[in-house]
Amino acid sequence: MPEWLQAVAPGGMNEQALRSFFKSRVVFYPGSGFDGHAVKVFGGSHSAHCFVYADYGASRAEIQRHLEAGNREAFKGYKSIARFELSKEMITASNFRQHATAEQVEKFRNSLRHPYEVYGFLEVLERYAPFTDDHGPERMAVMFLGADGHATYDALFCQDNQVAPFAVLLQDHGFGGNWSDFGAAGVMHDIARKTNRLPELLLVGVGTEPWVGYRELADIYPTYGGWASFERRLFQRIQA
Repeated sequence: MPEWLQAVAPGGMNEQALRSFFKSRVVFYPGSGFDGHAVKVFGGSHSAHCFVYADYGASRAEIQRHLEAGNREAFKGYKSIARFELSKEMITASNFRQHATAEQVEKFRNSLRHPYEVYGFLEVLERYAPFTDDHGPERMAVMFLGADGHATYDALFCQDNQVAPFAVLLQDHGFGGNWSDFGAAGVMHDIARKTNRLPELLLVGVGTEPWVGYRELADIYPTYGGWASFERRLFQRIQA
């Protein structure tokens, strides 16, 4: 567990913790809703303690309901012990440079049928006493953003002095709802390649094309997550 996360006191967190968060191993889940699968896979294996969930289709009220559900829903076995409210200025670089093309930005704007709720907060979750390390780490930090996944990747991982996330969960849905695929040839893939900010691992859902330069880890069994228990397989980067 990162030392800064272990040191967070119940109810207490500040901007220093936010800076430490991004120096840690981070897993990114665009279009996440309130699916706990990324936490289950990477937290359950103790390979990551920090997560960014970004989805403009999930309201803050829905996210908070799932957090408060404790043992019953997406973050089973965990309780919230601290929350830090985020502003756009806190997580956007002062010298922000947009790497999406003008055409891609215009496509995004045209796809919005109504304004979405903008929010951001960093939540520290602590494991309930009856659960053990077999269930997951003692603590995790999850950043929840009411934001577009592609733009979030650009803002958090592709600016000067930033680094790529450790892993990204990619799940596209055939029934629509997203203006560009998260998988291969989508805008996020384009931004990641353009800036050379590519994760070490991809957790790729059925019906989603893995990014170019990744191979499936065939000796790792698939896992299942999302609202329909989608099969998801792990891929590792093979090109520098």
